[in-house]
Amino acid sequence: MTAEKQYVDDYANVYRGKTWPISKIISIMAIICATMIIRDIGMIFVYGSIYDKFALDGAKATVSFMSYVVMVLLYLVPFIYPAIVRITSGAYFDEPENSLLPSFNSKALNIVMYALIVIFGIIPVMLCMTGIFTTAYMFVAFNLALMLLSTVVLFYYFGTYILQRTKMGLASKYVATSAFMVVTSVVAFAVTALFVAVLSLTDSNIALLTHMKRFLESWNLVDFIIKAICMFVTIALATLVSGLIYNYSQNIIYSVIPTFALSYANIILFQRVK
Repeated sequence: MTAEKQYVDDYANVYRGKTWPISKIISIMAIICATMIIRDIGMIFVYGSIYDKFALDGAKATVSFMSYVVMVLLYLVPFIYPAIVRITSGAYFDEPENSLLPSFNSKALNIVMYALIVIFGIIPVMLCMTGIFTTAYMFVAFNLALMLLSTVVLFYYFGTYILQRTKMGLASKYVATSAFMVVTSVVAFAVTALFVAVLSLTDSNIALLTHMKRFLESWNLVDFIIKAICMFVTIALATLVSGLIYNYSQNIIYSVIPTFALSYANIILFQRVK
């Protein structure tokens, strides 16, 4: 039985509790949006501190371990409320327990898959040690991986969980979960951008804003806008495709690895284009 066929059977039968109103779903997504805004604003200050270090030490600068710790903690913030909802609202009637790790019926294919995962982890470390893959690239890669992973868990896994409690049709898991992701992410991005714009009009001495102003002064504005749009579209498509793959496979690792590899490679190419 395929993962999708199993999921179709489970979706129709696992939840038999009280129906949740749409207003409750909207309030849950509003809270998640607010926590995402906190996360994104926090990341502005994290990147600001990193830019400060590179401005002082040049190419020899490295990203500190604490920057990774703070980033992970910030990305955990949007998960707090969904975790509370998931724990306090009860489990499915007969909840399927699928492994988060990819698994095939063939042991040989399992070995190949895990070997590829290890290689994907080792190669960036080796490139970093040889100077080809800098610590700045490593930090951006980790940030992108967290972004894709959190998107799948928040909007597709958790989104499906709360959709079941509205007792909507099975097709809603493809449409509504993506709508949750798009609307919430756009609002969070807009509020964060507005926050940055307001700060830029003040005399704030925030490191990221200072470096952004210097960067824009020395950069062709048209080229910068084109590259920014390309990278934004790449990340947006990666998150959407990750969610669609998850809806089909019901496996977080399956959904994140290919989209992460392709989107990160494209982002690096955009940065290298003159």
